[in-house]
Amino acid sequence: MKEQKIITEINQVSIYYLHKGDGIPFYIGKTICPKTRFSQHKFKHGFDIILEIIDEVPINEWKFWEMWYIELYKSWGFKLINKSKGGGGGVNGVQNQKDLGLIENIVKKQNVK
Repeated sequence: MKEQKIITEINQVSIYYLHKGDGIPFYIGKTICPKTRFSQHKFKHGFDIILEIIDEVPINEWKFWEMWYIELYKSWGFKLINKSKGGGGGVNGVQNQKDLGLIENIVKKQNVK
């Protein structure tokens, strides 16, 4: 029987924007789990929103890229509702490398062999 792995490490972060079906971004964010983050946004912004992935970036660079994309989209004239210029908070609850290490260890223990 082949070895099946759920996930071995978290090393990429998705940078995304939200729109209401019109392709006009109103929010830019980051996540390690787009499906979960999308569900969270639907409760806050309504069920008619769409999440579009802009980029996949290394986890140690997400702060730079989130700020860069927010500034880029604002420079293009989009009215974003982001409360900050980006780079703050964690990624789906991951606040720092220590948290990331704990999550990776938990996931490794859950791998199916």
